[in-house]
Formats: sequence, C-alpha cells, structure tokens
Amino acid sequence: MRASAVRVDDDALDLIAEATAAACGIDRRHRIVYWNDAVAALLGWTSRDALGRNCYDVFAGHDVFGNICCFQDCGVAVASLCGETVAPFVMDVRHRDGTPLHLVTRTVAVPSPGAAYRCLVHLFEHGDGAALATILTRLRSVVAPKPEPPAGPAVERHASVTLTRREHEVLEFIAAGYGSVNIAARLGLSHATVRSHVQRLLRRLEVHSQAEAVSVAFRRGLLGGDEDGGDGRIRTDE
Repeated sequence: MRASAVRVDDDALDLIAEATAAACGIDRRHRIVYWNDAVAALLGWTSRDALGRNCYDVFAGHDVFGNICCFQDCGVAVASLCGETVAPFVMDVRHRDGTPLHLVTRTVAVPSPGAAYRCLVHLFEHGDGAALATILTRLRSVVAPKPEPPAGPAVERHASVTLTRREHEVLEFIAAGYGSVNIAARLGLSHATVRSHVQRLLRRLEVHSQAEAVSVAFRRGLLGGDEDGGDGRIRTDE
C-alpha cells in the first residue's frame, strides 16, 4: 500500500502545530492520543497527564443546559462513525484548577468521517474564531474521503511492528503536539530527517496521517499502557 495519501508537509497535525491551535485527538476507544501545548495551557492538563486517558474523564463536559455530553459513545463519536460532519458545539468544562471554561468545539474525523475514521481531532475556540475556522478549512482540505469498507465483520490486521528508538521518540513528540519543525529542534536533527522518520512511521503502521499513527500506536502498545495486547516492539539501534 502507499505510504501516505496525504503529503507529510500537509499532515493535519502539522497544520495544527504550525497554527498553535488548542487541539486534542481521540481514538475510536475514546483514549486521548494527541494533546498539544495550547490545549495544555487552556485546560491545565499536560500531555503527560492526559495522553492515554479516556476523553470523558479528562473533559467531563456538559452542554449549555447542564447535561453531560462527554461519555462513552457520545453523539459526536456516533455521528462521525455514521459518516456525518460534526457541526461546532459548545461544551462547558473546568480547568484543572476548577475555573469554569465555555468552549466552542470543532471536530474533524481523520482520515475521514465514516467507518474508516481512526481519530477525532477536537479544536477549541478560545479567542479568534475566524482564525480557527481557517485552520478547520485547511484541515478538511487535506483529509481526503476514503471509500467505505465492504459490509460484514471488520477484520483488523495485527502484524508485528518494530520501531527504532529514534522513531519512537518522534512518535512521542507527535502525540505531545509537536510539529516536525519543533521535533527537529528538540532532537537536534534536520527538518528533512524528521520528515523521513515520519514517513517511515506511516509506512510501518500502515496509516495515512500522523493522527492515525498515534491512534494505532496507543492501541498496539507502542505508546502508553499496553492495554490491548499490543504487538509493537522498539529496537534500541538506529
């Protein structure tokens, strides 16, 4: 299969990192798999606090009427699974210190809404709504529609995946919200080298985007706790 249907320099998470939008990514099992510095500053939870936890435990969100809107198989997740584009919605949450926050939340399913989606990217409006709308437009332009899988029980492949230590470091930085330019600076590598690592990660994990990569990595035990009998391995060589 092709390494990526979306060019690495147009990847959704790179676009978010460049725009410094407050954003998180949530996999199909409701685990937080992406958490950037902007959302950490907004909510007070660091990536170390949030990654791998259930989204509804971290956000505990309520709608404008006071009803709980964050729970397993919430309306947003079900709508995305059914192929619908989720409209912006308002969610009341609390900062880690207890301060109430009123957030307009926008959602993009990656790689696309429907049975193929692996990760929901939430972007939180906290200031310039027009700028966030621009980011959302760019994100949807790089998230290409995928054909629906044939009817019948889904069969997921679980071939063993082996990552080098460096590839694992890059994967951890992606999950923590770093774009490829910042990853290069943190690791003392060139931007081209980091892009090469990202391309290899996408090939090894057989996914189309960084958002899918971190989602698959958590599910297969390459990131976070090995809750699902993950089959990933990490080499100590480069």
